[in-house]
Amino acid sequence: MRDDLEVLQPSPATPEILQGIGAGLSDGLAREVRSLDQALRWWKVAASVLVLAGGFALLSGNRLPVGSASASAPLEIDKAFEELLDRPASSERRP
Repeated sequence: MRDDLEVLQPSPATPEILQGIGAGLSDGLAREVRSLDQALRWWKVAASVLVLAGGFALLSGNRLPVGSASASAPLEIDKAFEELLDRPASSERRP
């Protein structure tokens, strides 16, 4: 039975295999770090552009035109809806 189980058990890893695995992991980690670094640089550029645009807008004194707002009387549809709700319930059902 031990002989049969030895087929399933891989041989111990050699230093060359371990070195290859380590190199592969290092390369993958280095690619991830470079990718993250590049993404962070773009985020910094985007944030800088937004800050500059906001500062320019504040310093330029240009403001959006703001008019006065007022509420109007209920719309006709609101009145019709209220009238419909105030009607007494009819005993007839319409198709």
